[in-house]
Amino acid sequence: PRLVFANFDNFPLAGGEKCQTESSIIVLAVRAEPVDHRLDVSKKLRNAMCDDNLKDQTRCFEIQLANGVSVFVHWHDVVDFASLLLKGSPSCVEALCCMEEPLYAGWEWSDLQKVFDRSSHNALFNGRRYRSACAGPIISLLGIKFGTGKKQKNKSHEDTTGNEMKCLTQEMQDVVMALAQRACAEDVEHSLKTRVQELATKSAVSFPDLSDVAVRLMQLSIKAPDTIDALPVKAIDAWCDGVRDFDFQRFAGECERMPHTSMVMADLPSDWSERLRTQWPEGAQLVFMVRSGSFLYNLHTAASDCDYSLIYLSPVADIAGRVPPPTQFQFHLNAEFGSDKTGIIEYSGRELGDFLIDLAKGNARNVELLFTKRLDYTSSVWKELRDRRRIFLTLRCAGQYLGFIKDRIVKGEVEVNAIDAGDETAIKRLSKCMYHAYHKIFELRRILLGCEPLVTLEGDEHEFVMNLRLRPPQGGDGARAILEQAKSDYSCLGQQLDVARLASKLPAEVEIGELARWMRSVRSRQTADVLSSKPGLETAITKSPMLARTTSTRSSGLDDAERITALLEDLEISEGIKIVHAGYAPCSRTLGTAHQVSDHDVHVIFVLRRSEYFGMHEPMQKFSRSYPPTGDMAQVDISGWEARHACRLLSHGNPSVLHVLHSPVEFKTTRWTQLLRETVNLTLNPQLLALAWWKHGRQNFIEYVQRKEEPVRKKYVHCLRPLLSLQWLLTRNEQGTGCTNTNKDRKVLPPCGLLDLAQEVHHDGQISNSEFSAVETLVSQKEKLPVALPRDQTLDELVKRLMSNTKKQLEEWGVPTNSRPSTNAAEAEAGSSQWNQVCADMVEDMTKTGQELDK
Repeated sequence: PRLVFANFDNFPLAGGEKCQTESSIIVLAVRAEPVDHRLDVSKKLRNAMCDDNLKDQTRCFEIQLANGVSVFVHWHDVVDFASLLLKGSPSCVEALCCMEEPLYAGWEWSDLQKVFDRSSHNALFNGRRYRSACAGPIISLLGIKFGTGKKQKNKSHEDTTGNEMKCLTQEMQDVVMALAQRACAEDVEHSLKTRVQELATKSAVSFPDLSDVAVRLMQLSIKAPDTIDALPVKAIDAWCDGVRDFDFQRFAGECERMPHTSMVMADLPSDWSERLRTQWPEGAQLVFMVRSGSFLYNLHTAASDCDYSLIYLSPVADIAGRVPPPTQFQFHLNAEFGSDKTGIIEYSGRELGDFLIDLAKGNARNVELLFTKRLDYTSSVWKELRDRRRIFLTLRCAGQYLGFIKDRIVKGEVEVNAIDAGDETAIKRLSKCMYHAYHKIFELRRILLGCEPLVTLEGDEHEFVMNLRLRPPQGGDGARAILEQAKSDYSCLGQQLDVARLASKLPAEVEIGELARWMRSVRSRQTADVLSSKPGLETAITKSPMLARTTSTRSSGLDDAERITALLEDLEISEGIKIVHAGYAPCSRTLGTAHQVSDHDVHVIFVLRRSEYFGMHEPMQKFSRSYPPTGDMAQVDISGWEARHACRLLSHGNPSVLHVLHSPVEFKTTRWTQLLRETVNLTLNPQLLALAWWKHGRQNFIEYVQRKEEPVRKKYVHCLRPLLSLQWLLTRNEQGTGCTNTNKDRKVLPPCGLLDLAQEVHHDGQISNSEFSAVETLVSQKEKLPVALPRDQTLDELVKRLMSNTKKQLEEWGVPTNSRPSTNAAEAEAGSSQWNQVCADMVEDMTKTGQELDK
């Protein structure tokens, strides 16, 4: 790694308690990691084999000097440093703004300092983030209970008796006063600044004096403005991109000079280029593509769907950039296990580097791709990996096969019990469980004998599995017999695996070094091939990258998520709450209709401080905050439901809260997220949810479309989403596969994306080809969504037809659209009781484990 900057870290709490000794020195360093370090997969492979996802543990190292002094060096990569800087990390802020000569500063550091003028320095020091990071530790060190929000209180000496430190050490006092002086920003009143200076000169300061100053500084810090708008965010991104690009140029130059054989990549079929136009990473190259699933195993039927697996290489320049591209994409129809998917095309794509990690973990389905003889769309890279396929037949892989077989047997037991209870549809689900299990049973037998998996079954094995699929046992006795036979085969394979483990018949793990070296060579050749295909491409190494570029060429999606998470953390402090769950509300970013100016609409479920639940005033039920656009980030709107209020809404099937709880994009979750989802699955009244969707869609159409000559085009989305969701639910209710409380694993809500939802409803036969095409056009023309345009006749007729048809279906279901549907009193009481218990337990747990809110 190339050193960019290093200097003494004088922040009082730098390095943590371990480094805070008289004979230690703390140094902050910023480094630029070389491209080949960041492309190296060996660390990820080791973590995968340890079933671990630990962060890099080498970001601090110790140097022992001859005189006994310990030097602790804490380092950050340039991108991490920039992120911490914008978050107000005191060590990073003070390093950037330090006027003293650093221990070391390269040209990169000089370029970064040119971006910051005096006003930027002031914005960093006076902003809420830096000041809170200084004042907050004082509160913690003194053990003060601190309230926030409307009921903010200064805790007196008597109020904090339980936490009072009767005797402050001189070292503790020095640390507290150093932090207090940093928290005194320009807008702090003169009297408080003077008091802090006076206390700093005293050899001994009483605890009440320190407590009073600490609380006042913390209050001012929380109220301080977030000065992120005053910082040159785009220029900082450009600086990071410049350093990354400089390193990539060096890497590319090395690759170009190395002798190599060009790689031959596969061509993505034209129909797939169109199908993946919104998901295929820009500049990616196809490594391998195959029709997978039951077709790959030669076990498909007329009712089977079309599954495809794609492996691709993202451009090395993007992977090495500030914001790496996505490593996977997929489309899978949300349908019940074993359901008919005739004509449906599903797919999943993985970047080769990520795919290698799954191979190292022994994932059976991925390993089988290397052994299939179906090579319709393949590349020289896939051939190289396929030539190495036997290294993935490890004890870990055999264990994965055995685990898959056990999973299908366990699910099969559930279905056998359902058959005994008279559920005829369980026979089909059992059939699928057993044919899955036996395909892996036959393959694992071969692997344990030292042979390769066939993937495509042949002869008696093929006939046996197809009989399970096409002619499953019809009665409970036959079903239990085949299940018991599978259990016996599973037990025998377990014993054979134990023997293989003791006899070392298979390697325990893949050989990391060989795999990592091969992957490194692929990235190098990929880079060289790109350069050779563009003869005029400049690869010379410059002294310093230009910083004239003020906007990043990379996607800012990850930055947005980080900023939203930071806003939520700030909200927890400013509002005195603890967030249980946070995700996108039903909005363009989950519907798949986001355009350039789409807001971030985030909703949270939260608990208050414990004391708020015992006062005479009613606790806050909701809040709403808006954060205007900053730099390249759109406006962020955050709304919240207090936990008890949220549980009441969920108990009545409120669609908005249900959507947030099942949001595909989550910014924070806790263990209560899953418990809330499970309670929804067990108690949800689908009739209440259906009626809410119908009323929502009808009201939106009347108010925002029908009464206007030129409605805003996105209003059609707001009409179609609830009505298509309702049609999706009604269809599954007729099929007996909808929202019920009999199976907690059954799907509760339809797909979030409008196009995915329309595709499922189209597959159900509830909308025509022309109607689906109209929805597809609506979603694809995102630039028109915020514009007022003449009404669309096809969409108008679709909405009206959906309203009319679903109204009739609701009435047949016993759900009148002009009144509340009748409910079973006993079931309603049981559901209410269950929600009451979950709510009480959640509030008790979250306030108990989050008592820092009262500090």
